[in-house]
Amino acid sequence: MRNSITKINLFVLVGDLLHINLCFFLSHYLSFDNFFLQEKFILLLLLFNLCWLSFSSTHIYNLSRILRLEQVFKILYFSVFFHMLIISFLSYILRETMDIRWGYWFFIYCYLLIIVFLSLWRLFFSYLVKTYRSMGYNYKNVIIIGDGFAVQNLSNIFLKEKHYGYKLVKIFYNEQKNQNINIEQLKIDQVLKFLKTNKVDEIYFAMSLVNNKYFRDVSVFCNDNFIRLKVLPDFSNYLPFKFYVDFYSNIPVLSLMKEPLQNDTLRLLKRFFDIIFSFIVLLFSCLFLFPWIIFLIKISSKGPVFFKQKRSGLDNNIFICYKFRTLFIENDINNNQITKNDKRVTKFGAFLRKTSLDELPQFLNVLFGQMSVVGPRPHMLTHTEEYSDIVKNYMLRHLVKPGITGQAQVAGYRGEVKHINDIKKRVQLDIWYIKNWSFFLDLKLIFKTFFKIFSGDEKAY
Repeated sequence: MRNSITKINLFVLVGDLLHINLCFFLSHYLSFDNFFLQEKFILLLLLFNLCWLSFSSTHIYNLSRILRLEQVFKILYFSVFFHMLIISFLSYILRETMDIRWGYWFFIYCYLLIIVFLSLWRLFFSYLVKTYRSMGYNYKNVIIIGDGFAVQNLSNIFLKEKHYGYKLVKIFYNEQKNQNINIEQLKIDQVLKFLKTNKVDEIYFAMSLVNNKYFRDVSVFCNDNFIRLKVLPDFSNYLPFKFYVDFYSNIPVLSLMKEPLQNDTLRLLKRFFDIIFSFIVLLFSCLFLFPWIIFLIKISSKGPVFFKQKRSGLDNNIFICYKFRTLFIENDINNNQITKNDKRVTKFGAFLRKTSLDELPQFLNVLFGQMSVVGPRPHMLTHTEEYSDIVKNYMLRHLVKPGITGQAQVAGYRGEVKHINDIKKRVQLDIWYIKNWSFFLDLKLIFKTFFKIFSGDEKAY
């Protein structure tokens, strides 16, 4: 399967080059109203292609089978930015000797088009390769050696997630056979015999490595036969946590939770984006939306325009959360969650809640540093106290700033909590977000939120 993987990477590279050249010609047409390139632009086009070809040996074309789409875009956009820096530098150096001069608009058009076209190409390719692998092509033959929960969980992934492109050939297991999987009792001579007579690309070893002759024999065979050996540490019998490995010099240290936002640079990047995005939203809203919303709230019911409520924030610190008022004034307004067809909701308030426009004042909370654009939704203090007693790891939600939207919201877990499983699933998704945060994940969730606003959300009431 190694050759087919190379072909797929080559396919992506060729697609990138075709799109980059197309963007170059389109930019030339938009800038000079002519598709035919001048001599200096022909040289520039050659530099464009050679520069991008130089990326072919980097991680941009060494994509993992389980790489998330936002990680793919992160690598792509970094490469486009780096390409832009190199081309700008070369253009400046060669501006006199080879007369490489190009207008600002051409530069802007070109890289904006490259970002759009390559993004669409990545989306299409991702769909294409997942479909291709789901049909049984471009797969890796894998076997698992060992026992425990790690074997069970990994085998389920290989069997169910066909688009990853892994074909589970056999499990050499120590315990009772499972009728649904091809399992064989673990004997080292049978393992080596199987490896000699079958095509295997990867082996996943899920047993203790201490004084383990099985591991030594298997690793020697893998090294001699170009089979990749991977180790599955299983701590499930000791602690119910997922582990992450950091290295202090050459010493491995296990952490119970991965938190990208513990990095000061990444946290600063998220804060910078929050400020810019919130400022733009509030500026637009104050000019076009706020006057109408305030007017309609005033004529639809008596009471203040804004609704203020204490919520649980970062590190469970209390802050005042702002919203447009959507309810009639009642004594229990701060304690009871909203239900479907709730009589406390005003007619205009129902519209605000349906379109999520009632959340707009929370961008003030973002500017004040109490919230983020994306993050776990802040809960009422009574709900924090209630759910923390009955939902496992609930308080981990407060390791980051709460958000206006989040992973749980775009997945459909927003609004009213009817069953305990609703809040459990919401907490699971919030913790997943904290562990897997990236700038491009935030952009993805913002895009999905806008899509849900315009397409409608049955839980927006």
